[in-house]
Amino acid sequence: MARKMKQKILKIEDINIDEEYYPRTKCYWQTSYKYSQIMQAGTEFPPIEVAVIRRRFYLVDGRHRKEAHKLNKEEFIQAVINPNIRNFKQLYIEAVKRNVK
Repeated sequence: MARKMKQKILKIEDINIDEEYYPRTKCYWQTSYKYSQIMQAGTEFPPIEVAVIRRRFYLVDGRHRKEAHKLNKEEFIQAVINPNIRNFKQLYIEAVKRNVK
């Protein structure tokens, strides 16, 4: 049975990206910069998605948004925690689904 995702504000530095399991091979600085400028203008973006594996937060979706917040010198970010991802294989599958669109 799928459990409901919870929203939480996280410290950006606490969100890990495991390059082995995160399917997006590149993070384009131009995209992150463009997002950061749009954020500064007041546009709200959807929260990033993370999973908790081995008591640590891992990014599932939202790398450019995370980097945009860092460019804006923000310390915290809104995230949804996916409680249905319990291991790195599941993280990879869900991350691919989010990035195929």
